[in-house]
Amino acid sequence: MTLYSMLHTMVSPITKGMYRMRVIGAEHIPAAGKMILCSNHRSVMDPILLGVSVKKRPIRYMAKEELFVKHGKAVNRFLRTLGAFPVKRGSGDTKAIEQAIEILEQGGLLGIFPQGGIVAHGIPFQPKSGIAMIAYHAKAPVLPVGIDTNGDIKAWKPVTIRFGKPIAYEEFGFTDGSRKEMKYAAHIIAERVNQLLEAKECVLK
Repeated sequence: MTLYSMLHTMVSPITKGMYRMRVIGAEHIPAAGKMILCSNHRSVMDPILLGVSVKKRPIRYMAKEELFVKHGKAVNRFLRTLGAFPVKRGSGDTKAIEQAIEILEQGGLLGIFPQGGIVAHGIPFQPKSGIAMIAYHAKAPVLPVGIDTNGDIKAWKPVTIRFGKPIAYEEFGFTDGSRKEMKYAAHIIAERVNQLLEAKECVLK
């Protein structure tokens, strides 16, 4: 058993109980094959909330560089052991993008919070264009995810994780990877995630 699977087994029941989690649409997560898991960003707990929601396979997260450099070598090593890798926000980090593409080309599940930071409840999801660029170069589908609760995410307060149907690579209509195409792809992703956030009690299939 890997460190990831051991921690998943230990942390899942505690996290699900503490945050009174409800997971909808988990059947849309493929058991294998490249996929970008694209979610809105509500709190620092989001990677853990998504991680315990996905039972089939580990998620490789793009995580802000500050987590790796400001919390000591032990945290740095722990994050990397779990498969996370750093990205410099707002700088067009080509190394991180190349690593993300490589993970997808190897058939991995890549987790991204493309809003550039934590966004408060009630604000529509609007991703940065980097996710579209990664999807284009890796020829990867995108699985939209909505993390939903009223107000801030806190212990003992119900949180709902909704997984939508995957957006096929072909649906983006990529041809030349132009800025216009990236903008259109980001628009499609935003639309699907916002539908999940607006669904409330509806189960999207």
